[in-house]
Amino acid sequence: MGIEDEDYSRIEEELSRLRGKLAELQEAASRARRAEERARSEHEQLLAIFDSIDEIIYVSDPFSHEILYVNRALKKRFGKDPTGGLCYREFQGLDAPCDFCTNPILLDKPEAPYYWEYHNPLLDREYLIIDRLIDWPDGRRVRFEMALDITERKRAEESLRAMESEISGIYRAAPVGIGRVSYPERVILRVNPRVCKMLGYREEELVGKSARMLYPTEEEYRRVGDSLYRRVEENLIETVEARWVRKDGRMLEVLLSSTFLVPGDPTAGAVFTVLDLSEYKKAQAYRERVNRVILGLGADVMENMTRILEKTREILACDHAAYHLRVRGREAVLSTLAGEEGFTVLTAGEEDVLWRRLLEGRNRLPVLLEDLSEVPGAERDPFISRHDFRACMLWPVEVRKEMVGCLAAYHGKPRSWSREEEEAAWALARALSLEQERLQREEELKDFIDVASHELRHPVTVIKGYSATLREHWDELDGEGRFNLLSALEEGADRLARMAEMLLDVSHLERGRLRLEKGQVEAVSLARRAVDEMRARGFTHRFRVVSTAEELRIDADEGRIFQVMAILLENAVLYSPPGSEVEVELKEVDGRLQVSVLDRGVGICEKDRERVFERFYQVEDALHHSVPGMGLGLYIAREIVEGHGGSIWNEPRPGGGTAFRFTLPLPPQGTTAGPP
Repeated sequence: MGIEDEDYSRIEEELSRLRGKLAELQEAASRARRAEERARSEHEQLLAIFDSIDEIIYVSDPFSHEILYVNRALKKRFGKDPTGGLCYREFQGLDAPCDFCTNPILLDKPEAPYYWEYHNPLLDREYLIIDRLIDWPDGRRVRFEMALDITERKRAEESLRAMESEISGIYRAAPVGIGRVSYPERVILRVNPRVCKMLGYREEELVGKSARMLYPTEEEYRRVGDSLYRRVEENLIETVEARWVRKDGRMLEVLLSSTFLVPGDPTAGAVFTVLDLSEYKKAQAYRERVNRVILGLGADVMENMTRILEKTREILACDHAAYHLRVRGREAVLSTLAGEEGFTVLTAGEEDVLWRRLLEGRNRLPVLLEDLSEVPGAERDPFISRHDFRACMLWPVEVRKEMVGCLAAYHGKPRSWSREEEEAAWALARALSLEQERLQREEELKDFIDVASHELRHPVTVIKGYSATLREHWDELDGEGRFNLLSALEEGADRLARMAEMLLDVSHLERGRLRLEKGQVEAVSLARRAVDEMRARGFTHRFRVVSTAEELRIDADEGRIFQVMAILLENAVLYSPPGSEVEVELKEVDGRLQVSVLDRGVGICEKDRERVFERFYQVEDALHHSVPGMGLGLYIAREIVEGHGGSIWNEPRPGGGTAFRFTLPLPPQGTTAGPP
């Protein structure tokens, strides 16, 4: 019984110990369940946090590449839930792991995060990616990745780099000097190549030095600083003129502008631009001298030309200046040479002149020759060879867009010509052109007076002579004789009336007072009336009117268009043999009425085709005036036609003669001309 009691006691103790162990195990299991629940809760909370983040987050197995988790942002961006898929297939569209996969890097350093940037081709976005290994609830070490979308930042950076590159390019290539100085010390921090070229320094010779080295005096340095930076401190851009000194000691006139690099923050320094005004100031001085020459010109054309040549020599600092021109078919030279050499006319064997060979066909461009010994044929020019000139500048002199001569500057030694000298010569050549045009107009006016005197003398002589005959022999004349004399008087009076009317028209045209009273005009019948007038005036030519239509109506001033037709017909009969055919042709061309007056006369040479429409111009000169007229008819005809919105010209006819044509607008189809 005792033994049994002892066994029983041991059993009770063991049971008690087992119950204690069981209680401990139960407590441990309870703690494990609580820990697991806490871990699961924390995991769920963490996943909920991941889902609330707008950046892409996913978790994958680094060995199998299986996607274990993706957040809401990733699902939205890809438009699906790729959980359970393979990361390289779902995110990159590949059939095998990516060449740039970072799993080996993470496995090699499991405790360190890895940062990298990547462009995803499927999304066409730029990402900053953060990778690291974390513990997963099932005990695995898995890859955690967060991808921050930096596309806009990248674009901004690229835009900034492009802008910086552009600004840098502008900075390097700018035609003005650009630089930066510290403030208030005015130490040079940076300069562009233009500043270096302007000053003759290398960049390293300027950077880090005080700007005082650029100024000729301490006073100038302080003056510029006081006037420039007092305004800059008010956040304004200030500009001053200053003097700088080049490395070689030459003085520069500059225009300096400056402002703070960062408005309101002088610590960042000031940026400046500088423009070299030296050439501008030099050119301005040339212009002022040329202007004084032009303003000093008087009424005498020849004196003005001589003054222009003298001032050309003075302003261009050349040995001599000359005006080459062609006078009555001969080459003439007006120059600054002394005595009789100041005006020479070349002989027939001396007309191989350089200026004409070089300037013709250059479309108003000058010729600058620094060394005439290198110019083929220069030695054949009699003026150059006679005076042994070695350099010259030639500027064309034009009148009415036609080159009539040239202004030449000559020097006895080879020399270059500056841009300022070239511009001054251009202005002086222009002044010479105006004087030459004035001279030509004076000569034309003299010719006109000679022609007008001749034209007026004839009808006046006729009227005076026949009037005297009638007065002295009235009783001796029969009816027919009196009628013939009175008819001659009437013809002379009509001729005087036409000349007076023509002069009045020119006066109105010159003052812009020619009035057009437009209405409905039938052009074919108007042409026939003009032909009838020519016949009535006694012209014996064979006139013919040809039209593509019975009627061609226009909106025009009937009297003025009749005047144009009469002028062209009279011109045709005066310059073609009596009895020859003169034809008036009317037709529609490209929606316009074209009227042509065709003759078989002597024709017009090419150089006179445009000039015949100029006021007072005649193909013959005043001394050999064989055809009646004052040189005004074609000028008036052109003004009338152009006043109607038309055009007028002449051209040679096959087989000889001239065709004068003019066009006038026709009314649009479906409309009629204005009121009759």
